[in-house]
Amino acid sequence: MKKKKNTVLYVSILGIVLIILLIAGKKAGWFGKEIALKVAVEKVQKKDITEIITANGKVEPPRYLHFGPEPQRGCPEQPESPDDASRGSADSKRT
Repeated sequence: MKKKKNTVLYVSILGIVLIILLIAGKKAGWFGKEIALKVAVEKVQKKDITEIITANGKVEPPRYLHFGPEPQRGCPEQPESPDDASRGSADSKRT
């Protein structure tokens, strides 16, 4: 029982000290203040932009196009013979 009371006492003292440090740190400005950024500002004027970029590797196109004598895909199958009339032609509407 005495050990439990000592633990509660130590934790409460530690909590009070922590709260005091937090309040003192806020007042002293250790944390919680806004970050000030310095920005370079110039008047507007016309200039040429020159920038050199170094990069390693090789340049590749976004997609690869193959040009060659053979097609990539085969020809689609013809479901009808060349002698048959197609569905959209004027000859097939006469029958």
